[in-house]
Amino acid sequence: AGKFCETSSLSEERVGRDDKQMILYNQFQISRIYPKFLRVTSTNFDPIPKWNVGCQMVALNYQTPDKPMQINQAMFAQNGRCGYVLKPRFMNSSHYNPSEITSLKKDVEAVVLTVTVLGGRNLGSMLSAVGVMQPFVMVEVLGLPLDCQTQRTKISQDKNVLNPVWKNEVFVFHISCPDLAFIRFEVGSEVSQAACLGQATFHLKSIRQGYRSVPLQNVYSEALASSSLLVHINIRNPKEEEERNMFRIVEETRKLYMELSMSVQNDKKREQLQQTEQKLLEYLKRSRQNGYRKTWRH
Repeated sequence: AGKFCETSSLSEERVGRDDKQMILYNQFQISRIYPKFLRVTSTNFDPIPKWNVGCQMVALNYQTPDKPMQINQAMFAQNGRCGYVLKPRFMNSSHYNPSEITSLKKDVEAVVLTVTVLGGRNLGSMLSAVGVMQPFVMVEVLGLPLDCQTQRTKISQDKNVLNPVWKNEVFVFHISCPDLAFIRFEVGSEVSQAACLGQATFHLKSIRQGYRSVPLQNVYSEALASSSLLVHINIRNPKEEEERNMFRIVEETRKLYMELSMSVQNDKKREQLQQTEQKLLEYLKRSRQNGYRKTWRH
């Protein structure tokens, strides 16, 4: 290893998805990754695996309007768009490995993301490119290999393509490492499957819960005037939900105990209920001692 102020410049093919040497190197020094020379048409590589092993500078072909550039825009939309995003602290841990989820369990808490796609607005502004649209929406989660998932809605049957509506389009994503995850919405057309009619990409930590209007952008990440999706976002921590369920069970046990105390003189049943309640309270106490982080804004 050299000095902390020295930088290594490497081709994309030199860095693997779980390059342990690169992870260790990036904990002490700065690396720059650039597209390989065979990309004569200025295509881009996926920057996420490079970020996941700690690479600080990932160079892309800015002139190319593709998904890697949209992900890059989403990454640096964080932190007030100042151009700098601090890496999560766990990436400097000696046991960190993006391909082994067990290496993250002590430092990261999984979340369950539920996305409900409800409708679109002014999607008709994209009609000139493809004619009759027959739109659908793809919802994609990007991040660690384990977390990458894609789901899509059915084709909207509305004749009113300016404001299509979707019903019962609920997608659930189990995300093991939200600190490294992105969510991407893309509007496609069944008529022209190659066309991206609009997209919106965000870092998972940048989104809020509830009913949200998602402004759509074109492939160059430029705003599409008045075009948006209406969605509902819910992000929950499984540990929080487990604790709420345990409290509910304790309350039901106490209620049952009181009813039995008043109506039935059965010491054995009351003793069993008392023991059950005590075990539940001990379990809750242990869970709280382990603790959980509440990181999501409402």
